[in-house]
Amino acid sequence: MPAACVFSAVGDRWHRLDAINRLVIFGDSTTRLEGCATWVRAAFPFLTTSFLKACVPLQLAHFLRSVNHKRDLTEAPRVEASSYAVPGQTVEDDLASQLAAFFAQHPRKGGPSTAPALDPLRTLYVFWLGTNDCGRTGAEDLEEIVDTIFDDGLDELYVHAGARNFLVIDVPPNDRSPAALALPHDLSARYATWNAVLTAKAPHFASENTHASVFLFSAHAAISSVLDDPLAFGFSADDAGAEGGQIWADEMHLTSAVHAVVARRLEEALRAV
Repeated sequence: MPAACVFSAVGDRWHRLDAINRLVIFGDSTTRLEGCATWVRAAFPFLTTSFLKACVPLQLAHFLRSVNHKRDLTEAPRVEASSYAVPGQTVEDDLASQLAAFFAQHPRKGGPSTAPALDPLRTLYVFWLGTNDCGRTGAEDLEEIVDTIFDDGLDELYVHAGARNFLVIDVPPNDRSPAALALPHDLSARYATWNAVLTAKAPHFASENTHASVFLFSAHAAISSVLDDPLAFGFSADDAGAEGGQIWADEMHLTSAVHAVVARRLEEALRAV
C-alpha cells in the first residue's frame, strides 16, 4: 500500500510536488548527520554534487536523489535545498536560531503587499526535529514545546516569509534505539506524546491559515515498519536492536539504508496530495 500523510490540508498555493524546486529544512541529526546519507538526498536525488558541496551537506541524500532523477528524465528544473539543521539541537532551545539564520539570508517581508524572498508556489518548508527534546524532557512537558513549532515556526514563516507549503515530520521511534533499550526506564511515552500532539496541532494551524498547505508525515510509522519486520526490508532480525548494524549506525542514529526507506515513503506520500 502506498504511503500517505497522517494529515494533509491542501491550500491554493500547492501545485503538487513537481512544482516544488526548493526545500527549506529545519532539523537536527535526523536531517544532518556527518558521514550518513540522510532522507533528504534519498528523496530528491537530482541535486548535483557540486551544488551539494556549495549549498547543503553531502550527507543530505536520498529524497533529493530520487526526485531529481525523475526530473532529469524530463529536463524539469531540479530541486535545491537549504538546510538549517544542526545535530543535537532542540525545538525548545534552538529552533529560534535556525529561523534567525534563515531570515538572515532571506529578509522578512516589509508588509502584506511585499513580495516574499522565495516563491511560495515553489518552496516547501520542512520541520523534522524533536528527537532531542523527547530525549531530555518528560512527556508531561512536551506539548508546550510542540506548540513552538507552529507558533514560532510555521506561523512566523507564514507571516514574515510568505511561506504557504509546510511539511512536518514526526519523531522516529528512538525509544527502540540501542541507547534507549539500555536505559532502566521506558521512553516510549515521550515519543508517543510528541507525535500525538503534532497530529492534534497540525489541523488547528491549517484551519486558521486557509492559504497554507500542511502535510504531516510519520517517520515513526515508516521506521517502525522496518523495526517490526527487518527481513522484509533486507535486514536481519538481529539488526533491529543492534548498535552498528544495518539499521542503527550507532547507539541512536539510523543508517543511510533506513533513511532511504523513509525517503521513499515520504515521496510516495507527497506525490499523493
